[in-house]
Amino acid sequence: MTEQIIKFLAKNWKEIVLIILLLVVYAKSTYDMNNIINAHKDSQASLKEQIKVLDRTYQAEIRLRDEAIRRYLIEIETLERRYQEKQKEIDRLTEEQRQAIIREFEEDKQLIIDRFVNTYGIRYVE
Repeated sequence: MTEQIIKFLAKNWKEIVLIILLLVVYAKSTYDMNNIINAHKDSQASLKEQIKVLDRTYQAEIRLRDEAIRRYLIEIETLERRYQEKQKEIDRLTEEQRQAIIREFEEDKQLIIDRFVNTYGIRYVE
């Protein structure tokens, strides 16, 4: 029986070596494929974690932007209100000054002449 095995091996050694090489190539390919699959899974996990971090950062930026817009709108509203108040005060003061000038002109013509000469440098000619 041993003799028959030796004869079989001697006669078919090329096929046997070929089968062994094919098994080695298959084992190596399977090992490499498993390594590639594991690397892909690790890469996916890393990318998912990066996406989570980016999403958290994005959400924080959105909150900060919304808060800045809210403060901006409040500040604009405050400024507009102050502007309207100041505008009313200017209108009131202008009207008071206008009325004062009219009173001065009606009461003392020389006083209004002196005011124009001092303010605008105009020489009064009668």
